Amino acid sequence: MRTSMERFGAPFVTLVVAIVAIVLLEQRAVSSDGASYLAISRHWAEGEWTTAINGYWSPLLSLLIAPAAILGIPLIAAAKIFAGATSVAAICAVQRLMRVGGADPTIAAIVAVGASPFAVFAAIDNLTPDLLMATLLVLFVAEMVGGLQRPVVAGLLGGAAFLAKAYALPFIVVYPIVVAVAAGALVRFARRGDRGHDAAERMRWALRRLLRTAAVAAAIAVGWSALISIDEGRVTFSTSAEYNSAISQPGSPGNPYSYAGLIDPDHPTAFWGWEDPPKIVPEEEPVGDDASAGASATIETRTETTTTPGRVDRVTDNIVEAARSSALVAGSVIAAVITLLWASIAAVATLRERRASVKGAARSVSTILHLGLATAVYVSGLLVLVVNARYLYFAMLLAVAIGALGVSELAVRFPDRRRAVLALALILAMATAGRSSVALYRLDERADASNQLDDFLSGTDLEGLRISSSPVDLTGVGARCLDEGCVYLGRPIGRDADVLAGQFAEFDVDVFIVRTGVDVEIPVGARLLDRSDAVGLIVYDVSAVETPS
Repeated sequence: MRTSMERFGAPFVTLVVAIVAIVLLEQRAVSSDGASYLAISRHWAEGEWTTAINGYWSPLLSLLIAPAAILGIPLIAAAKIFAGATSVAAICAVQRLMRVGGADPTIAAIVAVGASPFAVFAAIDNLTPDLLMATLLVLFVAEMVGGLQRPVVAGLLGGAAFLAKAYALPFIVVYPIVVAVAAGALVRFARRGDRGHDAAERMRWALRRLLRTAAVAAAIAVGWSALISIDEGRVTFSTSAEYNSAISQPGSPGNPYSYAGLIDPDHPTAFWGWEDPPKIVPEEEPVGDDASAGASATIETRTETTTTPGRVDRVTDNIVEAARSSALVAGSVIAAVITLLWASIAAVATLRERRASVKGAARSVSTILHLGLATAVYVSGLLVLVVNARYLYFAMLLAVAIGALGVSELAVRFPDRRRAVLALALILAMATAGRSSVALYRLDERADASNQLDDFLSGTDLEGLRISSSPVDLTGVGARCLDEGCVYLGRPIGRDADVLAGQFAEFDVDVFIVRTGVDVEIPVGARLLDRSDAVGLIVYDVSAVETPS
């Protein structure tokens, strides 16, 4: 029986850390992706359904924050409050997974407290639904580990994870299939020579529940996919995978904002083109030099464009990035690797010796391997596409649970050394919390830079204006238009004054923000509005520049 401290201690610590972090980081700028999710929330709240239905940005986060927009709560403030709640939910989800897996309650509580800084960092770093999806997937895996006693709930969790981030869908499809195949193979091997009637009956029972789970998740996925398919005019469940593959495939010039010049939003109520990135991919890579309108890239601009690596190099880079990102929960990752190695060796020994009598040990080993399999399925799918830290939050939460299960196994095997085992759990918690705590502290440093930028740009009224910058700055300048009511167009092509003037006229640019040190010629007629060497920005009014004849 768990005590109140074991049950609520870690969520309470997470809530306190989240509140402190949100207060200290009050003025930190929202990320570019986060700004797009919040813009779509506004579309939902204002009844702009066709604009809100978006094949690139999954809908769940935007829908959950839309009521705040309806009530008049500032979107960024609402998103930060929701992020704090998500961090608490993530810790509760990990605790449930550890409980279902048979972890020692005290050890589970200690390790969960250690994961609190990570959960808070993951929630508030970008204000995106990555931790929300990870939390839902952890709960989905917990239902699987628990034997799908509630198949409808499991299906709802899987469907909700897909609505949070579309890249959850391949995992939801592949993971249960891999688990079912592995379980069937193990049952056949372990029961070889017996009648196997009970094992076969259990497999049929599990399959029926798995099909019910799949039906519920599929209904949700098909429903949303139908909406975006109608919007896109073709059958699809998401446009994000296709777009990300297109800009990261070998030879691709990358994100269009880095080379395509000024980009108008796809619809009149959007504040930038990043609300629907696939709509801004140019049909042809820009080449040549069109000085009159600036519509194509100059030779000197093309030298700035970098191309993406080949497929093998990309996978290698992704492996390196995954290893680097895992430092956020380094203690748990190391413990998880050790635990999985032990469980693999124990599983082989059990199968060879047919030690069916040690049911407790067999259950803990199978649970650990189950979670290891889930981690492998999820991470391997990302390695062939793209990896960054926030895509790995789900795997990191699984690592926390696996590490706790490993320490719990020590408590079972060495009951007379419980104090030493609890001390080990405390060390694990501290090692898990260390890097994430540093990351939270660095968010505060980044917030200071954001505050300086806020103070500088607040001197210019940007509401209703069309903004360009050089270089492109989706977070520092672009995302600001979410609150300022302006439109961000990106970076103009080229450096020549006449080329820039032509683009400013063509796109009705009002304000041009230039980072100090950037080699561009300011067109005749541009008026200096503000300058800060401390922030490193210069602001020009270019609404009346002289265009080339």
